[in-house]
Amino acid sequence: MSQSLLKRSIALVEEDLSDTKRKKNAFSAPSHSSKRTNGSLFDLMPEQQKLIGKYKNRRGNEVRYEKIQHSEKLTVDDLRKMSEQRKSKVEENLQKLLRLGSKKMDSKITDKLMGHVKRKQLRNEEEEQPKEEVSIFTEEDFKAFEREYFAS
Repeated sequence: MSQSLLKRSIALVEEDLSDTKRKKNAFSAPSHSSKRTNGSLFDLMPEQQKLIGKYKNRRGNEVRYEKIQHSEKLTVDDLRKMSEQRKSKVEENLQKLLRLGSKKMDSKITDKLMGHVKRKQLRNEEEEQPKEEVSIFTEEDFKAFEREYFAS
């Protein structure tokens, strides 16, 4: 599938998604996602920013410690916002993919898209045909040249 066809189909799906989001936002109550979750702050961190280590204490027992490997200081609210954004993007992309698979297009639109594809394929086939090389010299000229060159 060409890139332009893919972009067109995604644009159609995005229009449907924006329409459904508007409908949901109009009738749904505000969600309280700022409530405390069961996970710790460390679970909200991205994997690249976690630093987990082990050391032995005085008694010889192994103790695990968790550190945050990040140059800037982040608050709990910042981490929650980051995780919500990540989740919302994933959910949005999944919805788009599901819509692409389940969407049935009008026959007019599909015929039009397939017509574009066929015309493009025909153009590519016409360009690929090699042209026959036309020579100025005839076979007799080549034979005469060969006799002169190799005879002496």
